[in-house]
Parts: sequence; structure tokens; C-alpha cells
Amino acid sequence: MALHQPTSSTSFTVGLPPELNDKIIDCLRGDVETLSACSLTCRCWQPRAQFHIFRTVILCPETYRPFARLLQSSPHLGHNVRALIFMHHGMYKSEEDESIAESMEVLSFIIQNAPLVRRLDYRLADLKHWLGPLLVELRAVEEVRMDQCSIPNLTALADMLCGFPRLKKLRIGDLYLPMNHRTADEDIVVVSPQRPLVSHPEIEVLRLSSGLVGGDIICAHFTKFLFADSMLSRLHTLEMNIRRHEDGLFWGHLLQTLGSVLQHLYFSLEPHDDSTDLTHIPLSLAPCTGLRTLSFWSLKLRPEVSVSTLVWVPLLLDQLRAPQLEQINFRIRAGGAEPPDMENLDWARIGDILCGQRFVNLKKVTFEIFRGAELRNKIIPFIKGRMPGLEARGITRYFHRYHET
Repeated sequence: MALHQPTSSTSFTVGLPPELNDKIIDCLRGDVETLSACSLTCRCWQPRAQFHIFRTVILCPETYRPFARLLQSSPHLGHNVRALIFMHHGMYKSEEDESIAESMEVLSFIIQNAPLVRRLDYRLADLKHWLGPLLVELRAVEEVRMDQCSIPNLTALADMLCGFPRLKKLRIGDLYLPMNHRTADEDIVVVSPQRPLVSHPEIEVLRLSSGLVGGDIICAHFTKFLFADSMLSRLHTLEMNIRRHEDGLFWGHLLQTLGSVLQHLYFSLEPHDDSTDLTHIPLSLAPCTGLRTLSFWSLKLRPEVSVSTLVWVPLLLDQLRAPQLEQINFRIRAGGAEPPDMENLDWARIGDILCGQRFVNLKKVTFEIFRGAELRNKIIPFIKGRMPGLEARGITRYFHRYHET
């Protein structure tokens, strides 16, 4: 029997189930040019294509008004938006800049017409102009990311984040406080809301990776606030950076309290200066019995201070009793390191521990090396030679990246 040949793309799609049309369009997500062509080609393709085109919207001061005009002419497009990324928000020349009030009005319109946003992402943003009622409209937000952002104080940050009752994921990179203050000032780092919080979200993922001097203090103080207000009871993923003894005491207490519910742990130990000794803080992985992923972040083969924390790696591994652990990651920073520095980490001891019976369910061990041009073609064979038993299991993976990502 001869097959009927369709005469147009429209007639071709008539016989296809809508679910199959959607699957075809889904394969093109991320390819805006092709999705735009599909949106104009066939009416039944248009809704799904537009959903992927506008699923993530990047906004900067130059695009506020164009996107607002688009929503005015086509209001239905706002219901496709699931993620808003704000770039350079609030970067004005002065407090008196009239564009501040104008931008707030335009952004208010955009937010009111994008009610289904699930993720907010702030990059290179000054949030002192926008930590207020403007965000209350976004009740469906489940994830907030902030990197290289300026905030007036931690109380304002708490007020903003607690305006999202469904918030589950919080990722904070570098945060800046006002230039005329120091991070040690109590009115800056202490969280003390002047009114009852709008909500108490239950955060499941908390990733704090500030590399700023003083950024670890900011992250520790804010985590203490979340912990004290019982917002971390459902936490299953945690990233932390310990640089000072007093903050190590808090993180140790946090692991002691919540360690049994954690499934994914990423952390680094970096002494703030030569006077900082982290060897005696009560930090233990013994309470983390439910871990599935463990990552040692920022292991410096050539430490910037005389106090090295690399001795902690085998000590912490030796404490661990997590029968469900499947993956361990070592992120090694080798910038400026020379071949003798490769001995600063006890690779053989690590290999012996990971070959023990309690790590029998381990499926992958990843060594990710950043920079270290002097160690090219040397460090990976060196590591392999120090842990032959682990190599024999066939679960190791190695990557040497000469530029940090």
C-alpha cells in the first residue's frame, strides 16, 4: 500500500500525537535559533517551542524594557518563564540616579507577569535596591543562586530569602558588604530581623563557596541563623569552607547534629593565616552515616600559609562509616606547585583506607587537578603509583585542567 505523502509540515504533524510533537521539540532545547524557526513553522509546535525559548530569561538593565514590552504585547509568554537571571542589577552611578525608580517599576511589571518562576539567579548584582516587597510576588521560587553580589547586611538577605516559602536550594558564592564597614561589625554580620519573617523555608541544598576574605564569616553567620530557626532540618546537600577555628567549631556542631541526614557533602579546610591552626577543631565525619557523595574541595598542594590542612584528608576518611557512599571527589589546586609538593598529601594512606571493607560500595573516585603546569604528565602517574590497590578496582577517574572553571 502506497504511503500518503504530506504536502506541508502542517499536514505532516496533524497525524502525530501531541506528546510526540513535544518530545521532538524537547530535543532542541538550548538551540534558540532552531526553536524560533519551529515556533514560526507550525502552530501546534509553537507552545512547546516558546516554552523552551523563554524558560530561562537573562535580564540586565539594558534588556528590562525590551522584555517588558514583549510581555505587554504577548502576556502568555510570561507563564513560560521558570528561571530569571539578573546580571549587573542595581549597578547605578549614584543613589540619586533616576533610573533606579524607573527600573523598579519595569521589574515589578515583569515579575507580576512571570508568576511561575522557580529559580532566581543573581550575578554581579547590587541588591541594596531590591531586597524588599518586590519579590513577594514570586511565591513559587524554589532555588536562589547568588554570586559576586553586594548586600547591605545579612538581615536584609534573610528578609529576602524568607519571603520564598517554597525555597529548597540556596547557593551563595562571593558576597560583598558595604565598603565603609568591616565584616566583624555586629550590625552587618548578625541576622536580626526587625519584624517576624514572612516564612521559614525548609532548605534541602545549601552550598556556600565564598572565596572572599571575610566571606567565610558571612556564610557561617548566615548558616547559624538558618540552623537556629530550624530551616535546615531537611538538609541533604551541604558545601562549606572552613578558614577559622571559631567557624570550625560551628561547622563541627552542625555535622554532629545533621550529619545523619546528609547525602552529599562538599567542603574545604583552608587556614586564614599562619596563626590559624585547624588541627584541633572538633570536626568529624563519623556522624555522616548516610553520605552518598563526599567531595574534598580546594586541596592546595602548595599551601599559601605555612599551616597545611592536607593531613586532614586521610584523618577524616578514616572516621567515615557510610555504607551507601558511592562517590568521592578530590579537587586539587596545583597552581605554583613543584614535583616535591606532590608528597604533601598522603596518597598511599588514602588508597589503603578506600580499599577497606567499609568502602566496598564505592563506585567512583575522581581526582580533578587544576593548573600545575610544572606537574604536567607527572602528577597523575604519581597518584596512580601511590595507590595501586585502588587502581586495581577500576573506579578511579583523572582530569588535569590547566584553567580553573
